[in-house]
Amino acid sequence: MPDVVTQVRPDTQTATLIGGFAETREFGAASWSNVGSALASDNVSAISAMASGVFTDVLLAREFNFNVPNSANILGIRFTVEKSGQVGIEDNVVHLYENSVVKSGANDVNRAATGSWTIDGASIDYGGATDNWGQALTPAIVNSPNFGVVIGAINNTVDAAQTAYVDNITGFVRYGFPTNDAVAITTVQNNANYQRVVRNPTLPTVNLSGLVTKYENRFDDPTYYTA
Repeated sequence: MPDVVTQVRPDTQTATLIGGFAETREFGAASWSNVGSALASDNVSAISAMASGVFTDVLLAREFNFNVPNSANILGIRFTVEKSGQVGIEDNVVHLYENSVVKSGANDVNRAATGSWTIDGASIDYGGATDNWGQALTPAIVNSPNFGVVIGAINNTVDAAQTAYVDNITGFVRYGFPTNDAVAITTVQNNANYQRVVRNPTLPTVNLSGLVTKYENRFDDPTYYTA
């Protein structure tokens, strides 16, 4: 009889990656320069200088190269933006970028935060572990190179030109698996050959060295559990 070890597959997992591509999209009266510097936390920033009352174009970060399994459910999206600004610089818009479109319609909520950017800089989270930004997100959508986030700033001072800085944009996706995937995993050791099987009555029955169980054939990751 083979040795049997039971482990539990986590029902949620996370992936965190820095965007691989940055650009600007026309939106306001002030453009961004040095946009590629928004992809590394190195104190070198994308920059937008604007007159009083003016808001910027949106700064887009995408190509996060997420690799969420096709069987997963998207539970939440968060973007962390390292940003700083002179007096009066505030968020104007923060939206998802999905399928090459800025999601700013009726189903989207602008995630712009209240309060001014600080001259010393801070990392601000937008969204969260249970926030899908009003969208029906799928693994195919978030894995796409055309998935990301846009952020725009506004100068709310009365009569002074001010500058906004974005140093880094990091993406975070939290995902889980359907109930029949998040179950106990049994590892069978038989003559140094390892087989992953799972107690799941919806899957076909197989017999391994006299042990009748259910074989899990839907895992997307290559990891093999061992005794």
